[in-house]
Amino acid sequence: MNNKRLFEILIITQWITVIAGIVIGLIEERSLPDTLRAYVLEAGSRDLSSSEKIAYSFGTFLLVAYFISTIGLLRFKNWARWLYLGVNAAGLIAALFFGPRIITPVSGVLSDLSMALIGLTIGVVSVSEVRKEFVKTS
Repeated sequence: MNNKRLFEILIITQWITVIAGIVIGLIEERSLPDTLRAYVLEAGSRDLSSSEKIAYSFGTFLLVAYFISTIGLLRFKNWARWLYLGVNAAGLIAALFFGPRIITPVSGVLSDLSMALIGLTIGVVSVSEVRKEFVKTS
């Protein structure tokens, strides 16, 4: 299997882990202990403050930009490497402002796997042979 094909599999695997993490997190929420489930329900039912609305809007923007950047990576567009790096760096910084999170075990594993795949992707587009494909399409 060639490097380009492995890179495509890496990106598609990321999509699967991100989407599965979100979906499974919503499904598993029902399996939380009563105290945690009550906290999640209370936090979800109250009105959002202005800063929370901004934070969630920014989070939504980052998620959309993430998928745009990965589509660009699949097409070996040079701009996508920088967008991907910026979106993921901004996402890590933004996570500091989202407040406490309740996460289920499977969602946690998928989140950790997703972060590992993101790091691997940044390495691949920066220092591997695949990097040369981006220079060709600039």
